[in-house]
Amino acid sequence: GLTTSPSKSSEMDHGKGQHRQIHRIHVPNEIRNSNYLVLKYICRTLLNENSGSSEKKTRPSSKIVDLNKRYQTLASEDANTIFVDTWTLFADASGDAKVEEFPDLLHPNGAGYAKWKSALVPIFETLGLKEIEPETFECESGFELLFNEKDLSGWGYRTTPESMRKGRANWLKSKDAPVWPLVEEDVAFANLKDTPDHRYVATNGRLVVTTPREGRCIQQLWTTQSFDGDFELRLEFRATPNADSGVFIRAPQLQCRDFVLAGPYKELKNYKPQQWNSITVVVKNGVARCQCNDEVIEEAMKVPASGPIGLEGDRGQIEYRHIRIKRF
Repeated sequence: GLTTSPSKSSEMDHGKGQHRQIHRIHVPNEIRNSNYLVLKYICRTLLNENSGSSEKKTRPSSKIVDLNKRYQTLASEDANTIFVDTWTLFADASGDAKVEEFPDLLHPNGAGYAKWKSALVPIFETLGLKEIEPETFECESGFELLFNEKDLSGWGYRTTPESMRKGRANWLKSKDAPVWPLVEEDVAFANLKDTPDHRYVATNGRLVVTTPREGRCIQQLWTTQSFDGDFELRLEFRATPNADSGVFIRAPQLQCRDFVLAGPYKELKNYKPQQWNSITVVVKNGVARCQCNDEVIEEAMKVPASGPIGLEGDRGQIEYRHIRIKRF
């Protein structure tokens, strides 16, 4: 039921005779008004098919970056659009396509398409457009689930603390400041599948931090209970390219991102881009030791004596599953 037509703006961006390669997708109302988002691909890899970034092809990365920003602006204006960043996934240090993935600097080869697929599959699964293999998981002895893998019971928004409000005020002074909504009163999401703003969604046994329309939007989802004493927290996560999230340990945040692109732990040997990775946090005597796939990422992160566990949303999509805790 989908039809396409050339975008008027594409001729301006690409020059005469090339606008035919960039199309708008016309979505029937019965699909557009359905219960979830319609996925329109504004993926930077697609732009490489028309304008692969390369000085040799008279398409310098600066022009492609500018074009991508325009597309992202369009995406932010449409609630039925999800922007997936694959520019960062494929660009080399100069912002150009890599020959080993784009031999002619225009079209991906088998390796390029496989990498592209891994970036899109998590979005398909969240939208229910791809079947998921059934999974059996049982907590280890002594652990209890913080996320029941069915709904958001036990989680909610907490009133934005004064310390975070001050940080937000400083961030908002910058030109490219992210959207950062304030929470004025606590609200719990017992028995709900998603938050009212659809930023956090329980689906497929996962707690998904969805991609914000604005490109970046800072939000936090917290457990409704607090945890004191010593404990061990375990979870698994999967990030789309360059996605940025975080796990709050009572108050301090442990960065949880697509590390190879978004940092800060770019040198990890065991991290698997766009696949499931594990996080383990052991808190003893007010100090947290944190690992990703058994590699230490924070040796001694100081944490308060008591507080909740939280999940931050910033950019891109990040999924969490098997979130569990063992109290000592």
